[in-house]
Amino acid sequence: MESDGFILIRHKGGRRKKKINKGGIKPQLNTTQSAISSDEVNIDGRVGIEEINKSKETFISDDFYKTFSTLLQLSFKKAGIDKDNINSIICYGLGKFTESRSSFMQLVLLLCLQEELKLNIFIFDPLFNPLECELLELLGCDLLTANEEGKRRALTKTLFYMPHCGKGLYNNLLYSNWSPEDLQNVIVIGNSFSLMAESVCSNRKLKLIYNYLVSAERIVSEYKVTNSFQSVDVFNDMSIHTFCSESLQCAPKAIWNNKVVPVYDSTDMEVITLEMQEKLSLHLPGRKE
Repeated sequence: MESDGFILIRHKGGRRKKKINKGGIKPQLNTTQSAISSDEVNIDGRVGIEEINKSKETFISDDFYKTFSTLLQLSFKKAGIDKDNINSIICYGLGKFTESRSSFMQLVLLLCLQEELKLNIFIFDPLFNPLECELLELLGCDLLTANEEGKRRALTKTLFYMPHCGKGLYNNLLYSNWSPEDLQNVIVIGNSFSLMAESVCSNRKLKLIYNYLVSAERIVSEYKVTNSFQSVDVFNDMSIHTFCSESLQCAPKAIWNNKVVPVYDSTDMEVITLEMQEKLSLHLPGRKE
C-alpha cells in the first residue's frame, strides 16, 4: 500500500496486484447531473460549443475528475514525470461525440486534461463527420489528417488519450515504441492493459498477436481509475499507464528482441485500418468536403 492510500498494480512473474482505493481518497457516487442526460446527444455549431463548455465547467469540479486528477499527479510523481516536459496529447478513437453520450463525456475529460496540463491536442478518428471536425477545430484541437493506426513513435514525452479503443490500437502503439528509450516517453490513458492482456492470455494465437500488450505487463506501471462517474459505462476499465526509465532499463534484454509488425486476424479486427477506411469511404478528418 502506498503512503497516499493507493495500491499500485504491479506485474511480476505473471501475477498482478490490483490497485484499489484504501481510504486515501474515498470514492463517492457522483450526484452532479451532467449537462447531457440522455444516451444520445445532438449538437451543432455554436450551440454545440456552448454545450461542451457548460459540461466541462460542471465536470471539472466533479468528484470523479478531482479523484482522477489526483491519481494522474500521483502517477507522474511515481514515474518521475514533470508535466511541463510533456509535449502534447494525442487522442485516438474518441468516437462520434455528437451522437454518443459516452464519447461526448470522454471529450469533456480530454478538454479538462488539456486545461490542466496546458497542452495541445492532436486528434484522429476515421468516424468523425465534418461537423465534429469543425467543432474540434473551434475547440482548439489539431486534426491529424492521416490514419496512423496507432503507430506513432513518441520521440518526446507524449500523453496518449485512447478511451475504449480496440486492443490492436494499443498493441500498435506499444510496437511503435518498443524500446526503453521510446517507452519512457509514453503515457497512456485508456483501457486497462492488465485486463486486455488477461483477455487474450488463455488463447495462444491471440497471445502471440497481442504480444506487445502481454509483454508490457512486465514493465508498465498501471493506475486504475476509480469508476465513480454517474454513468458507469463512460470511464469503465480506464487506467493511467506510465513507463519508468529505471524499470525499463532493468527489464530482461530478451524482451526487446524480435520486434515484428503486428498482423491481425480479420475476424478479430478492432482497428479501422487505412485500407478499411478507404474501402468504406470514411471522411478524412481535416479534409473539407
